[in-house]
Amino acid sequence: MKLVKGTLTSCVMVFFVMLLTIGVSSAGFDWGSGDGDCSGSGSFQQQINHDDIVEVGEIPAGKEGVYIQLTSDEDVDVQLYDVYSGEKIVHWPSGILSGCCEQTTAYHGVTVEWSGYNGDGAGLGHEYIKIGGMTNRPFMMKAFGYRSGYATVDYSWTGTEGCSSGGPAESGSGTFQQQIAHDDIVEVGELIEGLNNVHIELICDEDVDIQLYDKDTGERIVHWPSGILSGCCEQTTAYHGVTVEWSGYNGDGTGLGHEYVRITGTTNRPFIMKAFGYQSGYATVNYTWGNNDEAGDLDPNDYNPGDDSALCGGSVCSCTFPDVDQNKWYAKYVNGLCSAGVLIGYQAGPDKGYYKPAEDANLAETLNVLLTSNDYENVKKQCSDSDPWYECYFGIAQAKGLSVYASDAADPVYRYDVIRYTAKIFFNYTGQDPVAFLKNRGVTNGERLWDYANRAELAVFASLAANEAGKPIPYGLYAAPPSADPDLPDPVIDTNDSVVNRARAQLGKKGHPWTDSQYTYCARFVRMMHEKPAKWGTAYDMTKHFKDKGKLRTTGNPMAGAAVCYEKSAGNGYAGHISIATGDGTEIGVTSLVHGVTEKSVKTVGNFWGWISPSDFVNFY
Repeated sequence: MKLVKGTLTSCVMVFFVMLLTIGVSSAGFDWGSGDGDCSGSGSFQQQINHDDIVEVGEIPAGKEGVYIQLTSDEDVDVQLYDVYSGEKIVHWPSGILSGCCEQTTAYHGVTVEWSGYNGDGAGLGHEYIKIGGMTNRPFMMKAFGYRSGYATVDYSWTGTEGCSSGGPAESGSGTFQQQIAHDDIVEVGELIEGLNNVHIELICDEDVDIQLYDKDTGERIVHWPSGILSGCCEQTTAYHGVTVEWSGYNGDGTGLGHEYVRITGTTNRPFIMKAFGYQSGYATVNYTWGNNDEAGDLDPNDYNPGDDSALCGGSVCSCTFPDVDQNKWYAKYVNGLCSAGVLIGYQAGPDKGYYKPAEDANLAETLNVLLTSNDYENVKKQCSDSDPWYECYFGIAQAKGLSVYASDAADPVYRYDVIRYTAKIFFNYTGQDPVAFLKNRGVTNGERLWDYANRAELAVFASLAANEAGKPIPYGLYAAPPSADPDLPDPVIDTNDSVVNRARAQLGKKGHPWTDSQYTYCARFVRMMHEKPAKWGTAYDMTKHFKDKGKLRTTGNPMAGAAVCYEKSAGNGYAGHISIATGDGTEIGVTSLVHGVTEKSVKTVGNFWGWISPSDFVNFY
């Protein structure tokens, strides 16, 4: 990409990209089989009988600049279908394109152009289809015979996903700054031919507008007031094989001067990007193009859950939400992620403590659940202070090569999108068919790809992917989600006394989320009082961690908020025991599921091992 450098600024322009990839076989077409077949062409003949619909061949995902010409002396019509959804894209009389003459539509990241059923001007039976951009799903080409006859099919393509054949790099990014004066139009840079899936976002403190021109013709594609796109708000147009989307001159919702342009598909001509300054200001241009990922699928009713033996250490998790029916197919997966602290449900208002499993999962929730399930400790650590809460997850996802943007945080996510994200996040999969990849691993059955994923499905998918990737969700990892029970205090840690006060408020309570196993409830209780996510399932493992760090104190009286530790014994299943010291010679903990939370004198529970100060518990966790 040629772009003109400028000076430092406080305004930001960001180019992002997205590319969906799946691979499939073809019928009459031969699309090549290796990196050497970056582009190519071919020809074959097909008999088409009267009133018959014949499958001509499949156009796989990952092919760029596809052109197909069907030539017959008889009246034969081209048809084009989406293989996954069955949608009729080119079809008389019920397709998206169904007319007599040349017409174009934007369809899932590509532009489809059809000559129309009257043909290309050379007569009936002389029709063509052009697909602008890189195909991100397989298409099936068919032909309908209004009369019987032979058809010659000539086809070509200009590029193949993952294959370099000259021109610009498959992907890339960069940054520079540009000053834009009041009432001035500045040429920001040129988008050269062959760039795949470009996203431009302008974030500026001053009112600066993006403009986009066709370099060869000078046509204004994005321009107020005389462009093809010229309005205040988000709008899209198909333009010579690509789809151009603009936020509109009012911006992306975060203020004037915060605009974006997305070009989906592969540029087949150069574009000039300009900016007009309604006010003087600086713009920083960050740009990206090329191959990235997205994701999505799951299955509720006839879902094959696969091997879930690693969930909750093979036990049943009781950490759950009041609106999750324990008889439902997804309950154990939701419970497992609840116990792990991956799912925390809604945290404010009337929905506090609820999960809403049937609600569509949005992009922010999807990234949160998948990234945290894949790498709990690191992701939790990185995102603990994120503001807004989801921004950190987008940063991590982008670092992994996913084309995801915080501006889309609230958007629902297709099940196919969840698949592609998952394949990348858990397995670093970069191939062309993430659906088949995860289907072979028992993570998905690959159905209903273009339905939105709901929150129950998301929990199932994350659990199965984590197990398959050798990252089973740890058992008893985290305190319960915000509870609908008003007696359960919100986790606010400020002093050692507050830990004790919170523990004391639980005296006499039974059946709370920390009582989810005979031998881990005490560890969960202590972690919950300190609001500490943890990787240890038992008190013994937790205590040994601090002992190995030299932080287990064996003399003196435990101070308020300290963790009091007891060694393994047959009475506690050799899992150890841990509780909260009050600082007054007593401790509060869960010594049995029958009695719930109790207060006892220190060193009377079992074989005393030592104690951990509150500051050590927090700082060396």
